[in-house]
Amino acid sequence: MASSPPPSRPRSPCPPLPPSPSPSPSSSSSSSSSSSDSPPPRKRPRTEHQTTHQQLAHFHTALNAHLAAGATLHQAVRKVLPTNHAHLSAHCAPIFRALAENASLQSNIPAVAALLHRFYPQSALSPPAPSFRVSHFADVAHLLRRAKNVVALVGAGVSVSCGIPDFRSAHGLYHSVAERFGLSDPQQIFCIDHFEDDPSMFFEFASQIMPQPHVRPSPTHRFLAELQSRRRLLRLYSQNIDGLEKRAGVSEQRTVLCHGSFLTATCTSRACKRRVKGTSIAPQVAAGLVPRCIKCQKNSDDDSGGVLKPDIVFFGEKLPNRVADCLETDIEKADLLLVFGTSLQVAPVSKIPAMFYGHVPSVLVNRELVAGHFDVELLGDCDDVVAALRAELGWHDRSAARYVDDARGAAGAATTNVAYHFVPPKRFLFANVGSEGARRDDPEDQNNSNESEDDGVTNASHTS
Repeated sequence: MASSPPPSRPRSPCPPLPPSPSPSPSSSSSSSSSSSDSPPPRKRPRTEHQTTHQQLAHFHTALNAHLAAGATLHQAVRKVLPTNHAHLSAHCAPIFRALAENASLQSNIPAVAALLHRFYPQSALSPPAPSFRVSHFADVAHLLRRAKNVVALVGAGVSVSCGIPDFRSAHGLYHSVAERFGLSDPQQIFCIDHFEDDPSMFFEFASQIMPQPHVRPSPTHRFLAELQSRRRLLRLYSQNIDGLEKRAGVSEQRTVLCHGSFLTATCTSRACKRRVKGTSIAPQVAAGLVPRCIKCQKNSDDDSGGVLKPDIVFFGEKLPNRVADCLETDIEKADLLLVFGTSLQVAPVSKIPAMFYGHVPSVLVNRELVAGHFDVELLGDCDDVVAALRAELGWHDRSAARYVDDARGAAGAATTNVAYHFVPPKRFLFANVGSEGARRDDPEDQNNSNESEDDGVTNASHTS
């Protein structure tokens, strides 16, 4: 996998499926001549066409996910091909030959997915079925109990109980930005072009998203740190910029800050690029002022100096190379994927779960359904789900007191008895979500509907 993402590729829908064959005249006449007492004719099963569509959709999504993480098209194809079908590697030759001879395929991902479907047996192309079935909450706890290399992806939902608002809810940060600055698209405040033209708008607002010293991690943050202390956490991919994972005790080695953080800031002057600790600009940010680089001011004739921009990823900036570097190894090592508190609406981070589909069990912990294919869906507040999981796991050790103290300090009262009910085949609804989550249409076939417009390789931001 390359360390930097490839250029954006135009999107196009998956190739259309062949039409279902129409019934023959003989079958129609026989049906019309049958007596009223005879059973109705059996409908032609559509399993084959449904399977074909699922295969194409699966490979289309998987190819885009690896491309967004920085792989070349050839690398992406190799990663998508099932590793347990090594004896079929000869089938790769026509695919790579077609890629070499037809330059237009380089930007036609659906066509490559169709090639995979053509040259590989059906059994090799189908997304692997989960190796478990969920019927009780204990089954979910069992996944955690046996996991040794958990990969977690978290969004703003894990910090809401700490008093840090999310971005996209009815009363989230984007709503307040639109009202305060009169922006038709509140995401403009995090656009790198707008920041370079006039950083004052961002810093007028930055105090609302900069983590304050008194803010304590949520029970969900503590749970992730506990996974680390129990030697079960392989990696934590965070879309948040509040740095609460570090305050909870998750090591920098285990953490990937996909969208950066306020922990450091860098001078925007190309001649300087001086990096400072985030605490050094905290007073100016809290006051809504634009922090300036002291080094630049000393070397210039005026008092302007370069702007000390917090090291968060704006729209239009690439993700840190560490994201792709860690994914390269984590995809091979992971045995469980946990996704907490995210709408999965911003690429390329929104594509990370697709890289693990079919390889390891995946669990969604969120207040609402999101686009994707998850083996288990736990719909509720992250902290409530975590409390239920710890209770089911029996993790009532000496760290439990710290859990309760921290949760009651800044993140609200800790909950130990959480009500939930099971909605087959894979969904658990917690008390504060109710039946609405079960009635909501599943977005599993809308993987591309909620993502950024450009396929996501550079259109990154801290929002989740």
